[in-house]
Amino acid sequence: MAAEVRRTKAASEGETVVLGSGGLLGTLIEADLVDEYRLLVSPLILGSGKLGHAGGGPW
Repeated sequence: MAAEVRRTKAASEGETVVLGSGGLLGTLIEADLVDEYRLLVSPLILGSGKLGHAGGGPW
């Protein structure tokens, strides 16, 4: 897989983005094919308690 990613990376002019694939990302990191990391965090709290917003809503 690393050889194919190297070929694709060399032939492309844009960016390659990996979304939600920890296995693939691990393979790319081990092969030193990751140039930049962009981490997006979506906070989520599970449980009960007071809502952080007024109105309740469907969420």
